[in-house]
Amino acid sequence: MSKLELTDFQILQLAATLAVSPDNSPKKAVERMFECADLIRIELGDTELAEAKKAEKAEKLANQRALLEELNRRIG
Repeated sequence: MSKLELTDFQILQLAATLAVSPDNSPKKAVERMFECADLIRIELGDTELAEAKKAEKAEKLANQRALLEELNRRIG
C-alpha cells in the first residue's frame, strides 16, 4: 500500500472539517483546526513534529508537577 501524501492546504482543509462543531466559537474552531492539522501530520509520518509535541507535553507536565509541589509546600 502506498503512503498517503497530502499538501499543507489539504491537511488544513481536512483539519478544518474535523474542528468545526456547532458549539465552537470561531476562535476555538481555529485552535482546534491547528491541533487537528498537527495530529494529521504526525499520523502521516512527521517524526520531527511528533518529537516536538512529545517534548512540549513533557515540559507542560513538569511545570504542572512543580506547581503542585509548590502548592503542597505552602499548604503542608
